[in-house]
Amino acid sequence: MEVKAPAGSMTDRASKSKWAITVCLFLLILVFAVSFTMIGPMMPILINKYAIKWSQGGLISTFQSIGGILAFVFGGLLADKMKKTKLIGISFILYILSLLLISLAPVYLVLLCLFFILGLGTNLLDILANAYISDLHPERRGVVLNLLHTFFGVGAFIGPLFSSLLIEQGVHWNVVFRILGIVCGVLLVLFIIITYTMPVNTREGSQEDSKNVLKLFAIPKMWILGIIMLLYTAHQGGISTWLPTYMETSLKSTPLLSGMGLSVFWIGIILGRLACSKLSQRFSP
Repeated sequence: MEVKAPAGSMTDRASKSKWAITVCLFLLILVFAVSFTMIGPMMPILINKYAIKWSQGGLISTFQSIGGILAFVFGGLLADKMKKTKLIGISFILYILSLLLISLAPVYLVLLCLFFILGLGTNLLDILANAYISDLHPERRGVVLNLLHTFFGVGAFIGPLFSSLLIEQGVHWNVVFRILGIVCGVLLVLFIIITYTMPVNTREGSQEDSKNVLKLFAIPKMWILGIIMLLYTAHQGGISTWLPTYMETSLKSTPLLSGMGLSVFWIGIILGRLACSKLSQRFSP
C-alpha cells in the first residue's frame, strides 16, 4: 500500500528553506554593516599609522564609495543575468578578502585600493540581498525588507562598539579587521551550506525588468528623491566617519566613549526605520 506524503509538506519545506536563507542573509548584512561604522573610532589610529593629513583620511570613505557606485551600476545588470546566490557568495568573498588584506596594507595607496574593493563587495552584497529577499518573499516584501534594513542598523550600532572596545583593550587595529574577516568566513560557509542543501526556486529577472528600472529616470520626482538621498547619505557617511574622531581629539573622550556616541546615533536610525514601517501603513510617503 502506497503512503502519500501529508498535504502541504512540500510547501512547509519550501517555507523553511526560504526563511533559513533569509535569516542567513540578515546575518550577512549585519556583519557588513559592522565594517561600515567600525572605521570611525579607528580613524585617528589610521591617520597616525600612515602619517597622512586629516583631509587625506577622508579618502578612505571616498574610495569605498567609488567602489559602491560601480556596484550599483553593474549590480542590477548582473542580478538579472546570473544566479543571485552565486553573486552573493562572490560579493561576500570580495568583502572577506578586503578585510583580511586591509590588515596587511603596507602603504596608504594600497589601503585605499583595498577599501575600494571593500566598497565594491559590500554594496554589491547589499543590492543582491535586497533583490533576492524580494524574490523569496514577494507577498510580504515590504515587511521582510524592513527587517533586513533593521539588521543593517543593528550591525551599524555594533560596529563602533566592536572596534573601540577592542582598541581600548590593546588589540592592534589590523587584528580588528582580521577578527571580523574570520567571523564573516564562518557565515559564508553557513550560507553556502544552506543554499546548497535547502535550494529555493524564485522568479528569475529579465531584461524587461532592467528596462522598467531605466524608466524611473524619466520621472522628475525620482530626481528630487535622488538629490534628497544624496544629501542624506553625505550626512550619514560624514557622521559615521568623523564623529568618533571629533570626540576623541576635541572632546578628549576615550575610544570606547566615542564609539558609544556613534552607536547612539544608529539607535536613532533603527528606531526611525521601525517607526516608519508602522507609519507607512497609515500615511502616504
